[in-house]
This record gives sequence, structure tokens and C-alpha cells, in this order.
Amino acid sequence: HRAIAKAKSQKQVIDQMLNLLGDFIGAKGRGFYLVDHAKKQCILLHSAGLPPNIRKRVERISFADSVIKKVVQSKHPIVLEEDIGPRPRNEADIRPEMGIKRTIGFVFRTGTKKDYLVIFGLTEAKTIDLDVRRFFEDVAKRFGIGIERVELLDELRKSQGELRDLAKRVI
Repeated sequence: HRAIAKAKSQKQVIDQMLNLLGDFIGAKGRGFYLVDHAKKQCILLHSAGLPPNIRKRVERISFADSVIKKVVQSKHPIVLEEDIGPRPRNEADIRPEMGIKRTIGFVFRTGTKKDYLVIFGLTEAKTIDLDVRRFFEDVAKRFGIGIERVELLDELRKSQGELRDLAKRVI
């Protein structure tokens, strides 16, 4: 809550939340995506713990990837290995290269109707229990509030700038 309340930009909210959540769950890799429903893809906005060669490969993920499509359509956090099972052979999988054994992802929506996808890669294969899943559901809501807050602050700053410009022209 404090991380969200103090953040002045979307990047600050994302950085702080990814770091706090990633440290909490012991994540090696973290990714934060904007979900573009029109183009049926997710666009990477921020990541941590991804080597440059892998980061480049996951900058845009198509909904043609059945796993991503299932996560985006879900209303709850999904633990990929537990809830979805093995990936189809024809779909790319960076997990083995990174030593990731378990992946948890969730989608949240802001008041501006933008959807975001957050994915954490874990190096341990232990089962993610129900309490952690519930915690991530709650965090997803707060993440949405935090992102919406800075989006509204950005709109306010933009409007204030436009008003200043208009006032200068009037004077």
C-alpha cells in the first residue's frame, strides 16, 4: 500500500510492486505486460531478472500462445504448471533456459479499462498454496488501483499544462 501511495509514475509503481512481490515469492524472473486485445498480444513494459537474449524473445507474446491466452482470460492468478500443465511442443518456453520450475501469473484491469499481465518465474517446484493465491488476487486489485492512480495523476498534469498554455495565449 505504501509503495503505491508514494509512487509518482507508472514505472515506480511497477518497479516497487514487482520487487516486493518477487522478493516475497522468491521469483527469479519478473515480467509486466500491457495486454493489447485488439492485436491479441501482450507487450512487455518492464522486467527484472531476465537475461537480455531472453528478454528480447518475450517482448511481445501473442495470444496464439495457448498458455498466455488462458492466463489473460482467467479471473484469478494462475500457477501455470499446476493449473494448465505442460506446454504444447510447438510453443516457445523460456523456463528451462532460466531454471524456472514454477510460474505464477495474473491479469488485472485499471479503471481506464487497460489490462495488464504480471508473471513471476520461481526456481523451486513447490506447490503454490491457496493462501498465496488469495494474496496474489488481493495484490492484483491493489496493483490496478496503483496503476490507475498514476494514470489519473498523469492526466491531471497534462490537463494542468494545457490550462497553463491556454491561459498564456489568452493573456
